[in-house]
Amino acid sequence: GLAQYRDHPITGSGLGTFKGLYPQYRTLADAATAGNYAHNDYIQLLAEGGPGLLLFVVALGTFLFWHLSRAVWRLFGPPPTRLRSSRDRQLQTRKDFEIVVLIMALGTVFVHATMNFTLYSLVNQLIIGCVLARLLWLLGYSTERTVKLESTGLIRATLIIGVGYILLWNIADFV
Repeated sequence: GLAQYRDHPITGSGLGTFKGLYPQYRTLADAATAGNYAHNDYIQLLAEGGPGLLLFVVALGTFLFWHLSRAVWRLFGPPPTRLRSSRDRQLQTRKDFEIVVLIMALGTVFVHATMNFTLYSLVNQLIIGCVLARLLWLLGYSTERTVKLESTGLIRATLIIGVGYILLWNIADFV
């Protein structure tokens, strides 16, 4: 991974190229590995996408840590004075608790990514996307309250295509 990055230090070698380029960087000690992914997502992101992609992931981590610290402060710090009713305080406490739980769940994924290729699994990417969407909504980055799905045929087709894509992606990963 790092040797691949040294050969492409500015832009990386291109997303998805690790598997194809790995054989030329493989050492005798690595002969037993398949070489599809590096066992550290951050090194693979650096090798494939360069420092810009890694910086994006670090910025996401910083964003999450900032909001985690704010939510923890609201939960355990001095009580807010601006919330008028006890109902408002109770709702804010529930919201902050959910924010903390979601960010900690994402944190475990990001820690696990230092030891395995967690971020390269399509199923994990979909789950991370759903958790991030819920988190961004809780943090107030989305003002939409409801999603209007009027075409059941379109919904069914989307689900069938989505499930098929996930299955094909996972099957292709073993080939």
